[in-house]
Amino acid sequence: MSLPVFYAPEMRIEALREGAEYLLTGAEAHHAAVVRRIRLDEKIELVNGSGLRAKLSVTNVSRKELRGKILEFAQEYEPQVRLILVQALAKGGRDEQAIETATEYGVNEIIPWEAQRCVVTWERGAKEEKALTKWRSTVLAAAKQSRRSFLPKVHGKFNTQQVAGLIQQSVENCGSRAFICHEESLTMLPVELERIVKFVAEGRIEVPATLIFVVGPEGGITPNELLQFAYAGAQVVTLSPHVLRSATAGPKAIAAAQTTLWDIMRKPAR
Repeated sequence: MSLPVFYAPEMRIEALREGAEYLLTGAEAHHAAVVRRIRLDEKIELVNGSGLRAKLSVTNVSRKELRGKILEFAQEYEPQVRLILVQALAKGGRDEQAIETATEYGVNEIIPWEAQRCVVTWERGAKEEKALTKWRSTVLAAAKQSRRSFLPKVHGKFNTQQVAGLIQQSVENCGSRAFICHEESLTMLPVELERIVKFVAEGRIEVPATLIFVVGPEGGITPNELLQFAYAGAQVVTLSPHVLRSATAGPKAIAAAQTTLWDIMRKPAR
């Protein structure tokens, strides 16, 4: 059975030593003691969100702190190909469902996108900060649940022009590929995403540094947005013979990339 994972962003590898004690405090210590009911001699793992993982045997636990003897620790490395999800805001918590599942599937970065047809909007100020905090909490919980040592980065809200700028810069300067997850194209038939990533796995297409997936809102991506993204260098792809919802399209794209590129993804970043 996998060990429970707790988040310790302040943990640094140079301060760790096998056999030494580590002190966990704050909300994560309270969660371990009160919610998870961790007891003496239980084994847990700590991660710092940047790839560092430590295994501990609990030596003391209270409502405010947890101490444990370090059994082992290691610095893990990010995969060769990074996965970015540009997720349109959606009503009914579907956007949060999307980023939760995408985190469990291995996404590396998440960008909230306020598309033209978004029903939900984040007004600048307190409302936007509250929504961002909720997204980041959702991602943190999903990362811990899936035992990830890297915490996906959740950016601030992007508008359509900013998304197009990200695509253009990434494609032109960073060796990336960007995909618009949409059932139809304005110029030609969309290509199946799984076919493209299969070509990468077979070496017929150069391995990109980053894969960017753009998922629209419930009302769909507008023709103007499709043109902006295509002009910036993105390609329209289909994910299924059926139309997927905003909550499922992004995770489906992440899963397709992870499954097909598994051997490549396991290699450390260049």
